[in-house]
This record gives sequence, C-alpha cells and structure tokens, in this order.
Amino acid sequence: MPNLYINFSIVMRKLKLLIFILLFPFVAVSQYVETKSNRQGVKNYYPRMEKDRQNLDEKMSQYDIKHYFLDLEISPSNTYISGFSEIMARVVVSTMDTIMLELNNYLTIDSIKVDGKFVSDFTHADDEIVIVPPGPISQNEFFTTRVFYHGTSQGGGVSYGYNSTYNKDVTWTLSESFHAKDWWATKQVLEDKADSATVYLTTHEDYTAVSNGNLEGTENLGNSKVKYKWKTHYPINYYLVSYAVADYREYNFYAYPEGINDSIFIQNFVYDNSLYLEGNQSSIDNTKDFIELYSELYGIYPFYEEKYGHSLTELGGGMEHQTVTTTGSFSYNLISHELMHQWFGDYVTFATWQYIWINEGFASYGEYVALEYLTSGSSDDNWMSTAHSYAKSIPDGTVYIPFEEANNEGRIFNYYLSYKKGAALVHMIRYLVNDEVLFFQAMRNFLQEFNNGVATGEDLKNSVSNTSGVNLDAFFDEWYYGKGFPYYDVKWEENGNEKEIIFSQETSANDGIIFSIPVELLLMSGNGEDTLITIHPALEEEKISIEWDHTISDIAIDPDNWVLNGEKDLISGGIATRAPVEVEVFPNPVQNRLNVNLKGENQFPIRYRIMDISGKVVKRGFFKNSVSFIYTESWPAGLYFLEIFENKSHLYKKIIKQ
Repeated sequence: MPNLYINFSIVMRKLKLLIFILLFPFVAVSQYVETKSNRQGVKNYYPRMEKDRQNLDEKMSQYDIKHYFLDLEISPSNTYISGFSEIMARVVVSTMDTIMLELNNYLTIDSIKVDGKFVSDFTHADDEIVIVPPGPISQNEFFTTRVFYHGTSQGGGVSYGYNSTYNKDVTWTLSESFHAKDWWATKQVLEDKADSATVYLTTHEDYTAVSNGNLEGTENLGNSKVKYKWKTHYPINYYLVSYAVADYREYNFYAYPEGINDSIFIQNFVYDNSLYLEGNQSSIDNTKDFIELYSELYGIYPFYEEKYGHSLTELGGGMEHQTVTTTGSFSYNLISHELMHQWFGDYVTFATWQYIWINEGFASYGEYVALEYLTSGSSDDNWMSTAHSYAKSIPDGTVYIPFEEANNEGRIFNYYLSYKKGAALVHMIRYLVNDEVLFFQAMRNFLQEFNNGVATGEDLKNSVSNTSGVNLDAFFDEWYYGKGFPYYDVKWEENGNEKEIIFSQETSANDGIIFSIPVELLLMSGNGEDTLITIHPALEEEKISIEWDHTISDIAIDPDNWVLNGEKDLISGGIATRAPVEVEVFPNPVQNRLNVNLKGENQFPIRYRIMDISGKVVKRGFFKNSVSFIYTESWPAGLYFLEIFENKSHLYKKIIKQ
C-alpha cells in the first residue's frame, strides 16, 4: 500500500492500490490493481449499509434533479468545509410536501432556503435532511433548495494527504459509492443525473482548486482568497462531482481524434515542482493516445466540448470523476482504465450498484485494449492471463451482484469479480461476436442508445445482440448470472487418419452447469502441420470424429486465451492419465543458468512461463525433457515465478535472481 496520510475510513473503501500477496503468487502478478474496498468490515463501518436504501430512494424519487450548485470554502491542509450546496429540481408526483436530501451528521446545518426563502421546519438526523417547504409543490413545478453548512468532513468523502517528496498538502473528494453526503447535501440516486453542475471553490491564493467541466473564471475575494468557478454543461451523476485542492501547476496539451473538427483539451494539475513533471511527463502524455484510440473505437470522447484531465493527489489509485480524474499516479494501466470510465461509467452509468460491471468490467477491459492497440510484444496477452488468474481465485463467484448485496461496498467493488472477471466477460463477448468491426460498432451503439443515462446488464446484452445478431441469452445465464468457470480436459484416440477427440468439462462451482461457449482446440503434429477446430459443448463430455492425415502430438485448449477456464492447457500422449508433476529448480538464488528437474513419470511437452513480480512474462515455452535449463543472465535482479501448467492446476516455484 502506498504511504498515504489518510484516515481509516478511506482504507476501508475505495482504494485502487497494489496488492502484493506472496502466499499466492499467481495473484500477485499485476502492475496495477484497482479496488474500491479492502473487502473486510465495510458493512459494519457504514451505518447506511445496514439500512434499506430502497426506502430512502423512494422518498427522494418525488423530484428530478436538474442542476447542482456548490459554493464551498476548502483548504489543502484539512477536510474542513463551509458554504452551501443547492439543488434545482422538478416535482414528478402530483404533490410534494417534504424535500429529502442526504448529509452526513458530522456536518452542521446553519440554515436552509427553499426558493430563496429561509425555512425553519427541517430535521437533520441519521444522515438525512427532511425539509418542509413553505407550501406543497405541485407536479412539474421547479424548486431550489439551498443548504448552508460547515464542519470537518468524516466518513471518507473528503481526504487529506501530504507528499513528503514534494512537500505538498492536498485534499480531494471521493464520493463513490454513498459518500457524496460526506461533503455536500445531495440525492444519492444513480438513475437521477443532474443536467448540469456548477462548483465554486474558495481557497487561499497560493493554491489551485479543481473540479468538473471548464474553469469559467476566478474571483479575487481579498484577504488572500480566490474563488474558482467551474461549470459542466453535461449531465452528471452525484458521485462524479468532485474537487481537489493543492499547490498545483498546469500541464496542458491536446488530443486530435478523428470525427470532430476541433481538438480535445487535456488539462492536468500536478504538484508545482519541476521534478515531478520531469519524472512523469511521458506517462501523462499517454493520455493523448488513449483518447484518440478510444474515440476511434467507442465513439468521440463524450465530453469533448469541455475537457479531460487529471488532478494529482495522494489517492492510492484513481477515481474517474467526470472530465477530471483524481489520481495518485500516472501509470499506464491506471490512466487508461480511468479514461475508459468516461465512456463506461460517466457517459453511461450502471442503473443500480448490482450492475457495476457496466463500469468496472469495461474500464478494466480498456486497459487491455490500450495495451493491445498501442504497445508491442505480449503485454496484452499477459494482462488477460493475469486477469484470468484473479477471476479464477473465486471459483463460485458471479459478476452480477444479487439484490441483497447491492449496498455492500465490499461486494460491489470486488476486484476479482467486478473488475477482472468482468473484463474477461467483455473479452468473451468480443470472441462470440467474432468480428472486430462489428464488436466495436455494438459498443458504440450501446453507448449511443443509453447516452447520458443509466443501463443494466440486460440492457447491454440486448443492445449488443441487436447490433451483432448474436444471441447472448445463454452466455449471460452461464457467465454473468452463473457462478464460476469451467475446467476443460481433452483426450484423443487415433486410428490412422481417423481421430476421436474427447472433450470434457467440470465446473469450479460444482453446480452442474454446462458452459456452452464454443472452445477452440489446436491440434498439433510433430511436423508443424497444425489445425484449429471448434467444439460447441452441450454435455459434460463431447466426442467428435475427424479425418486428419497427421499424427497428433499435442492439443492446446483455447490457444488464444479467449475463454476464462481452468484448462489442462496442454495434453499429450492420448487418453492415459498423468501423475502430478514434481519440480526442482537450482541454483536458487540463480545468476546465469537455472536448472529445472521434472521428477516422476511425465508426459512431455509440459507448458511453462516465467513472470517477474509485476506480472510481465519474461519467458515461456515447453519442457520437453526431465532435465532442462533456462538462461537468466539478462534478467534484472529480483523475484520471479515459474508457473507450470499441469492437469487442472498450476504449479508455482519462486525464483530469486541475483
């Protein structure tokens, strides 16, 4: 975990941080791990999680938010705030005689105005404000409610940090999922996006305060105070409104995606220290390539008339605040992930927290797409293999979140399911569509169909099916709502050119489900004449017969790694059963050459790969004999993992390179 000056509540919720698990090296293989909860103790810590949000949401469903207006005084050195927040809304029921909002009890309400008039008939308890307006408000009438308040924010909505390297104080907000109320009076209902938002931020003149949209002006208030006036004209969800304040300098540039006549302004606020920018400029510059790529594949950056950018903080990861991501660094996967959220999450938001996959699964897949299109080598393949390893660590997990867990932040932001398994599902949909142009057209159509609104998993399924012509009902039943993943096995018998392929599967959740997604098998011969066939599973065991005038030496299951599965990976020698592999590696620590001794009666070849601690694959191949060696002199010193694929498990050995 990064060395952050944050309170316990932030550790308990949305951190996107590096997980290093030596006990399970197959998990500790990612350069960047994003998670919004540590998955422990969340429900007990947050009183709101124990209450039925549905009842509260129904009370607030009597009006439709049109505009947010916040005018706050803030500081980079603490979480104290003062000022007001205002909603402008329209009544959607026949008559409304109470106005309900949410605001953390740690904040003190000074006064409330409804339509410009002070009201005294209100209560503030259990983080809820109940206001009785001067008179009932009729259907379709507009009203404004302005809440004046002050106090030190608690509960996690506002955080303070200090960077000792650059001697900078910074505070920032992070409202996802139910923490906007920790710093402003609002309606925390996903379906109700405001049409626009205005955020005024007053701070000392030595600092810069950043928020959503465009900076439409600054006002010198005297007494060394400056008010920054930000405004976004795009619809925005409550948890995407944000601020960050620190001693910033701007580093700005432009992206030039095809499809618009103008450029897209990229506005970055980093610590005002030349060393920081010198050390991170090239990483920040990747944003231009990401915007141009995503705009080509998914449609023009949705908020192109305003800006995209970043505000640097001490957050252990990033948060996709609309038009201005709050970030703790500028690593490749982090920045590509948070930018992808501007399409999946900000432009189209999940309808309820049950459908977090719409946000996190697709943003995680954005990391893969950026690696696939913008880098060389096998970094994208390594990313997907790592994602599969994470997803398989919960053998009975589902991507869909049941209703009874829809307010549990630990379940919502489960890194293995919502993020990594979610990304694996997107990859499999791409595989099923089986047409690159059509797949991305389906993505664009979905985004256009639900633009500036919310969507469910079913909405996405139906939209993609309508565009592609691929029926995804069975896939969603098995992979989205269903548990776990399949273990595949393949055996064969040969009688001259006649080959009988026996393909079988078990399920990690042991629930009897048959995963019907097509599976590719690569039949390999000793002379290099290989062929690819496809199995369409409907039973636990499938038998097919083919004519092939080569002897099968090996069969690789899903050779391009499209399908999330616990495959045997490589089977040799026909139907005979193999004993588990035992492996000895020496010397360890190693300097120049690593000897690998595979003990017992093994059937070769046996597939392996070696990864460094970041998850990068440094070598892969097949052991063809009991005694092998691997040259290591070019490897940097550090920790590595040898992974051997055998039967239905992976065998791991830790290697130290001196």
